[in-house]
Amino acid sequence: MALGDTEVALTSDHPSNHSAIGETVVFTATVTDKTDPPGVPTGYVKFKQGDLVLARAQLHSGAATFATAVLNAGSHEITALYEGEGSFPSSFTATALTHVVDAASRAVLVEVVL
Repeated sequence: MALGDTEVALTSDHPSNHSAIGETVVFTATVTDKTDPPGVPTGYVKFKQGDLVLARAQLHSGAATFATAVLNAGSHEITALYEGEGSFPSSFTATALTHVVDAASRAVLVEVVL
């Protein structure tokens, strides 16, 4: 059986790719088959930050999701790796998605007594 050609796209539910510390962020990896006629890839996707695997999720209708609220403040380079299955070869995101978690802002209430 000949292998197809797959492509992975990664998005987050925050269009600006910014969130506040403690806020839930949902990352979605969409795996598409680039062959003609295309099929619907099955299997698993690993969501990674560098070499660290953040999650492993199963594809449903070509998409896998990962939700987290525990990213530290700062910039995070997130990638997705499709493990491949059957006639669908493994593939990964061409570029990392940069998601920035902003440190919590603190409001200070000052009461002045005269």
